[in-house]
Amino acid sequence: SSQVRPRDVLGIVRTVLFAPEDLALIKGDPGERRRFLDELITARSPRMAGVRSDYERVLKQRNTLLKSAAMARRHGGRSMDLSTLDVWDQHLGRVGAELLAQRLDLIATLQPLADKAYGDVAPGGGPVTLEYRSSVGADVGPERTRDELYEQLIAALEGVRKQEIERGVTLVGPHRDDLLLGLRSMPAKGYASHGESWSYALALRLASYELLRS
Repeated sequence: SSQVRPRDVLGIVRTVLFAPEDLALIKGDPGERRRFLDELITARSPRMAGVRSDYERVLKQRNTLLKSAAMARRHGGRSMDLSTLDVWDQHLGRVGAELLAQRLDLIATLQPLADKAYGDVAPGGGPVTLEYRSSVGADVGPERTRDELYEQLIAALEGVRKQEIERGVTLVGPHRDDLLLGLRSMPAKGYASHGESWSYALALRLASYELLRS
C-alpha cells in the first residue's frame, strides 16, 4: 500500500488544539505568533505548505550567500557577484509576497472572530485587536496586491543590502515579522494579566476553529 504523507491530509483533517503551550502566543517571541499564523494558513489552504517550504529553502540559500560574502569581506577576499544576490532577491520576493498576502488576508478575517471569542470567554474584557507588523514597512496591508507586496519586498531588501552583507543574514521578510496582539488598546504582551493572557490564547484558538469550520 502507498504511504500517505502528512501534507496529503492537510485540509482534510482539520483540528484545533488548545494546550498550555499556547500561552506563548501572548507572552512568547514573534516566532510563536508567526508559526500560529502559518499553521492556520496551511490548514485553510493546504497548497501553502509548499509555499512555506519554498520560502524556507530560498531564505536558507540567500543566508548562505550573505554569510559567504560577509566572511570574504572580513578576510579581504574577493567581492561577491551581486547579480547572484539579485536572483535570490527575486525568488525571496516572489514566495515572500505570497506568504505575506496570505497572512494579511488571514488576520483581516480572524480579527472579528477573535474579538467575539474573547468577549465570550471574558465578557466585557475586550476589545482585542490583531495587527500585522512587517519588517518591510508600515504601509503593508490586505489591500495590497501580490505584485505590490513583491515590489515592497524587493525595495526593502535593496534598502538593507549593505547591512545584510556586513552581517551575513537576511534582515527583512516574513521571517522577521510579528503579529501584534492588542487588549484594550494596549499590547497584550507585557500588559495582559496571566488570566487575561490565557483568555486571549483560548480566544485565538476558538477563532481559528470558527475560521476553519466556515
